[in-house]
Amino acid sequence: AKPPSSEGVQPKEAAQPAPPSWTNSTGFQAPKSFAPQPPPEPAAELDDSSSANSRPQTPKKQALRDATKAVNTRVLAAVETLDVGEIPAPQTIAITNRSPSGALSSPYVFTWTGVSDATGYLFRLYDGEGYHHDRQVDVADLGCSGGGTCTYDLANASPAIALGQGAARWNVRITGGAEHNDWGSWINVSVGTVETLTASTLTAPPSMVGTPFTVSWTGSLGASHYIFDVRRVSDNVQVLAQTRGKYEVCTGTTCSLTFESLPTDDYTIRIRTNSEHNLNGPWSNTLSFHADAEAPRPIAPKGLTPNLSSYSFTNRTNAIQYRLRWVSQDGTSHEATPNAGGCGTSGVCAYNWTRTLPDGGAAWAVQAAFGGGVWTPYVWQDIAFGSSLPTLTAPTLASPTARTGHFGKLYWEPTLGISGYDIEVLDGTGTLLESYSLTKAELRCDNPDTHNLCEFQPADQSVGDYQWRVRAVGLDDAPGPWSPTTAFSIETSPAPPVGPLTPNTLIGAGAVGSTDTYRWSSTVTAQYRAQLFTAYGGTPTETTPVPAWAGCSDLTTCYYGMPRPIAEGGAVWGVQYHLGSPGMWSAYQWQDIAFGDSYPTLTAPIQYEPAGLVGSPVTPKWKPEVGVRSYDFELFDGSGNPLTSAQYTKKELGCDNPTSAAAVCKPAPITLGLGNYSWRVRARGLDDAPGPWSALLAFNIDDDGPTPVTPNGPVT
Repeated sequence: AKPPSSEGVQPKEAAQPAPPSWTNSTGFQAPKSFAPQPPPEPAAELDDSSSANSRPQTPKKQALRDATKAVNTRVLAAVETLDVGEIPAPQTIAITNRSPSGALSSPYVFTWTGVSDATGYLFRLYDGEGYHHDRQVDVADLGCSGGGTCTYDLANASPAIALGQGAARWNVRITGGAEHNDWGSWINVSVGTVETLTASTLTAPPSMVGTPFTVSWTGSLGASHYIFDVRRVSDNVQVLAQTRGKYEVCTGTTCSLTFESLPTDDYTIRIRTNSEHNLNGPWSNTLSFHADAEAPRPIAPKGLTPNLSSYSFTNRTNAIQYRLRWVSQDGTSHEATPNAGGCGTSGVCAYNWTRTLPDGGAAWAVQAAFGGGVWTPYVWQDIAFGSSLPTLTAPTLASPTARTGHFGKLYWEPTLGISGYDIEVLDGTGTLLESYSLTKAELRCDNPDTHNLCEFQPADQSVGDYQWRVRAVGLDDAPGPWSPTTAFSIETSPAPPVGPLTPNTLIGAGAVGSTDTYRWSSTVTAQYRAQLFTAYGGTPTETTPVPAWAGCSDLTTCYYGMPRPIAEGGAVWGVQYHLGSPGMWSAYQWQDIAFGDSYPTLTAPIQYEPAGLVGSPVTPKWKPEVGVRSYDFELFDGSGNPLTSAQYTKKELGCDNPTSAAAVCKPAPITLGLGNYSWRVRARGLDDAPGPWSALLAFNIDDDGPTPVTPNGPVT
């Protein structure tokens, strides 16, 4: 998908994919944008008449808003990532004498004092309905060439801007000159009445859901956005977090949003309101629900199939109805909805097909409905109609056809009436490196309704020239012809030339400090994704894909303003970049930081191994902590004499990545002879000051292993 243009209206955030355990077809992982929240506050009572208070629109203005929403919706569907709608600009005060502030009245005219060498300005306005408006304007059109007062009349905006009612804010960024990319500070304004943020009232989901499921609620007239918090009941871990603009999900105060399926488990959901003045409303009521992903599965037929056949599938416990679906290669489809009475007691259901489909490849699927009309996902099975299996053709490759960057995924067009694909990756000379045989389900392209490309990610490769090819495998396991062998190259190493720059030490306490600007080195790319963790394996405080145009126009450094305060203590932030093909991202590069008035107090690291009786070589391992720059390691013999001492960065120890709670720091293996030993480790803070040593952890290498004795010659 192309990145959003800076010349149009952009959505606050685009649709979220599923969490990492259930990644969607594009390969994007679900951003988890918010730190764990305290228990929900009691829901406030809403006036039942509030839903009738949506503001009227003139036909002309309504048409403009409809067009604006259409632009947002198209970008939303294409990008499938968060936009920069809620990212505050950096707080560099380079632009002064800005007006207006407070309540706006028509005509909407904005002014500021420009700088002498600017060539233009980016005008940014977030309105009360969650829309994000960006307009790049030349100084000649603002009347401030060489400096002076810049004047921007929204009546001249192109594309036109229709402002939503409620709390809003605006800012300006310099383009060109010595202060290129510097901003003013945000100015809070309002359009019409700014309503009080009240608690929403969740009315759905019901206690049992399948896939997809819909969340419904009564909204607040004062909200610009809604923040969603879905947690697993068993451990209170947040599994889904999203922010949606009001324009995406509400008509007046009647709001709804459909989510993809969750894994089978018990969950809670709550939402809260948010306004463009960076205010959060109270949490809604909390609803508990059970997501059930158990689905019936096709049994037969599986290969060449005559029309008017009997179709069998596994019984789904407590199902009240089934839905069968057939799709042929030419797009012809049929559905049938038998009740559960045909399943008997054997655990197998049967349905007799009474219609016909064209000869050739096809697929059929089954899903089940249970309490309250909730449906399970479809499960698909390829088949073929006619007197013989379809002739297989070479697959059409989608990407990469020629690329640079860290190796990502392979994509190609799927076809119906096959069992799977063979995939080969070769080096530049044609020598085979990797080969795979996978089903369509494993390649995420078994559902013909979604029109997804088949996708596969082989092992990461180093810099060099490569080739790849794919062939289909028929329902009789006979392979078809290979696709053309297609060359591509990797011209950057797996560690991309992009990484965190600032902040890299202590960030001031409170909202001003912890919403500081984050900067990283840039490369020529369309999009970046930033994350911040306050604990290893925790929920990322932010996961925000940032289009390059937002802060990387000089292709040297990029910025990202943290949109909410972060608790005091250590943290880790990182950045990765998009490689240009769907679902293909570089590895994250990580940087430890800390928030507060002083550096965090360091504690002695928790050691894991070696301890007790071990063999050689040994690999010391210990638990990493956030807000740490490096570690000192020391090894002693049985008499306490030092053998080895070294200082390692977290990256050298392989523990700079905070995404896993099971992360361990470990240097290279150390080969030792028989005897007694001990080791210890200490952390160094972001100011390079050492913390306390761990205890000396003793271990003993008692035996190099058994030695063969007999037989040692000819053996009968």
